[in-house]
Amino acid sequence: RADRMVIAFLSEDETELIDQYIDGFDIPGSGIGMRRKITDKASHEAFLRDQKSVVFSGSALQEFNPGSAEEDIRLKTGLKSLMFAPLIWQGNAFGVIAFRAVDPDAFGDHQAEIGQQIASQIAGAVATSLQYAELQRESREQEQFAEIRQIVGTSLDIDEIFETFAKQTRLLVPADRLILTTIDQDGSLIGRHVDGM
Repeated sequence: RADRMVIAFLSEDETELIDQYIDGFDIPGSGIGMRRKITDKASHEAFLRDQKSVVFSGSALQEFNPGSAEEDIRLKTGLKSLMFAPLIWQGNAFGVIAFRAVDPDAFGDHQAEIGQQIASQIAGAVATSLQYAELQRESREQEQFAEIRQIVGTSLDIDEIFETFAKQTRLLVPADRLILTTIDQDGSLIGRHVDGM
């Protein structure tokens, strides 16, 4: 019986896991959107390459992600076993479903097989959801680019439009301060526009 379940996606460079769905046991400092560095590269590479469930329990769990402060917190909360099942779509692993339990003997070969079946059943839906979210993000960005083009096209006087331009630009690139510097052909400063802190 699992006391905690997390679905996490791999970052684009495959160096981090990003938590997307969490159920069960609460762990201090964790939450949706949290990015966790993959420090136990050997285990993760084997897991992603072999595309099979992996179980860590008892003393083996202490060898998983050695030196990781996050893993130390998980051990201190009493979670003594861990099972990963890769989420595979179109032949590629794009994330994991992780089960943790207080019982150090919660997961064995049978549970690993079931975990892999669960991961296989949900991988398509999760991948589709991920693709849909990416399409929505790209659509929002295109709308914001169109808005910036419209703002810039309303006036040749940058002083008139800079504040509106800055506000819209910071929707695309979150920043507390935006500076626009204009320079002429010989490198002389023509103008400096600042918005924010």
